[in-house]
Amino acid sequence: MIGTTLSHYRITAAIGAGGMGEVYRATDTKLGRDVALKVLPTEMASSPERLERFQREAKALAALDHPGIVGVYSVEESGGVHFLTMQLVEGQSLDKLIPESGLPVEQILEIATALAEALVTAHEKGIVHRDLKPANVMVTKDGRVKVLDFGLARMSEAHVEVPGASEQPTELLTQEGIVMGTVPYMSPEQILGRAMDHRTDIFSLGIILYEVATGARPFQGDTSAELAAAILRDTPRPPRDLRSALPSGLAQVIDRCLQKEAADRFPSAREVREALVDAETPTVPGFGGRPVLAVLPFENRSGDPEQEYFADGLAEDLITRLSLWRAFPVIARNSSFSYKGKNVDLKEVSAGLGVRYVVEGSVRKAGSRVRIVAQLVDTVTGQNVWAQTYDRELTDVFAVQDEISEEIAASLVVDLQHAEHEQVQHRTPESLEAWGLYQRALGFFYRFTRENFEEGQALLERATELEPQFSTAWARLAEVRIWQVLHGWTESPDETIELALTHARRAVDLDPRNPEAHAELAFALMTAGDANAAIEESRRGMELNPSQPMALLFHAYFWHMTGHPPEDSIELVHRAMKLSPRDPTEWLFHDVLAGAYFNAGRFDEGLYASRRLIALWPEYYFGQLWCAMNAIGLGKLEVAQAAIREARELVPEVSLEMVRRVLGAMGPDVDRRMMGALQQAGLQ
Repeated sequence: MIGTTLSHYRITAAIGAGGMGEVYRATDTKLGRDVALKVLPTEMASSPERLERFQREAKALAALDHPGIVGVYSVEESGGVHFLTMQLVEGQSLDKLIPESGLPVEQILEIATALAEALVTAHEKGIVHRDLKPANVMVTKDGRVKVLDFGLARMSEAHVEVPGASEQPTELLTQEGIVMGTVPYMSPEQILGRAMDHRTDIFSLGIILYEVATGARPFQGDTSAELAAAILRDTPRPPRDLRSALPSGLAQVIDRCLQKEAADRFPSAREVREALVDAETPTVPGFGGRPVLAVLPFENRSGDPEQEYFADGLAEDLITRLSLWRAFPVIARNSSFSYKGKNVDLKEVSAGLGVRYVVEGSVRKAGSRVRIVAQLVDTVTGQNVWAQTYDRELTDVFAVQDEISEEIAASLVVDLQHAEHEQVQHRTPESLEAWGLYQRALGFFYRFTRENFEEGQALLERATELEPQFSTAWARLAEVRIWQVLHGWTESPDETIELALTHARRAVDLDPRNPEAHAELAFALMTAGDANAAIEESRRGMELNPSQPMALLFHAYFWHMTGHPPEDSIELVHRAMKLSPRDPTEWLFHDVLAGAYFNAGRFDEGLYASRRLIALWPEYYFGQLWCAMNAIGLGKLEVAQAAIREARELVPEVSLEMVRRVLGAMGPDVDRRMMGALQQAGLQ
């Protein structure tokens, strides 16, 4: 068919054969883009069963909207030829990338996680792939994973009745279309022709993971019959027998996926995904192999619930001080504090946060004295690297925090330099009461409602009255003012942003080494329209504290919004997410990612980030706006228009002018792209 034209698609090359059709590269002459065409051969189109299955594939694909799944654009017929148009994915199939000894562990985990996430989306829509194999997994040039060919997919019995599904003949591939799939990657129930559900894909995923981890398939046979018998009968060799360096957690995931009985496997792809996260090694990818540290909330042993904030404040300040040491990354407070009040095993913490070292401790406050017990544990060996008890007058508490952070850092980094010691010194409040008010205020800001922000603001204002030199409190007060402007929680937005600038500049003047002060000043400057100054301030915040997720996030946003390379921003956001993998304000990461992906032209990932943002915070209208922009990029006008309608339901007064004001300073090209997309979607 090369050189021929179907409708307005000019076929330029053959790509290969997929389930139920030949696949070609073609040019859409109307839109001027290359697409993939899956063409159903004429002799197959004459079969009602095959034609119905082809149309079912199109419906299955159209129902899926995930960056890890190839997207379908349309189902068409031209001159009696039935075909569907799909996203063209360029790269290599996974079966061509697996070396004899298996892929690197970090790459295995990335691929496995991407596949599990794609299956989560498919399974939650009732779609089972039924032909998952390395040849149906593409790895693009920039390392992204795409699942291809849902040609054998069908709606699961939980969503659609399939008459006779449990009564299929057991002859393996002897009757075309009866027992479907590719033998080496089939589940036992698939081979036996029994009823299948999403767990058949989990078995196939286990075979893929075994192969990418070891370079060999778990089941062997010279013929289809021998291979089928091995899948039904044999227990695979443990993958660590073939490759001892594999993380034990990954080997356990593979083993559970490959259980013969579906009931013994993971009950869902979502649980596979969670297990893969837990299987990650204690060194977080993206930090050059350096060990990562987490500080858990300190236990309050004072017997007074009102002193809980005191224990929390000690842990939080310790996180801040330790994160300023450049020798190792420190997990953010939001993620560390997700374990507050839980009796957890440190190995679980290590897996959940991706850390090597954990600091834990307790605080007992009585009268004017405080006892602080802290220890640093290596979660790999289970040994205490360092432990110490401090008995101090309350007036010395900030000096104790500095002492603890320096001793922990010294235990990890032998050759501490004097310059680093100077770097971590920053001003602390003299008033314990002001410090306590600040700690209490923090809890309100993670709830993101107008009422909670007003309560937090009142506490911060009292703290700054008691301690006018409290730099971080002024910085937080600036952030409160900015969010009031962005969410329309103020009657005087111009006056409020001026207050934010005043508060942030005061925070910087009081402590020029405070990274949070620089980050908040950058936020205020961007909102006020001074892009260049915002970028410089956010860069300064990153330099002062490379482990501060918000500093990274602010810089990522300012960078791509002012016309700089969005790929840089995407990398910064992913780094921030690794520093805070269990963040209760996770929506902020997706808020920045949705825009960065849009500016990068990676609209499928942008749409996914937008929908993740909407799921995390349904009341935030900008999730719908990002959704509309990325949908326009994908040519999905109806999706974009629906998103604008939903944004109007949340904020009736939303308009292009309002969006420009909220986004702040934008580069000319960014403004043109974003406003143009929103206008196409129906926003005026």
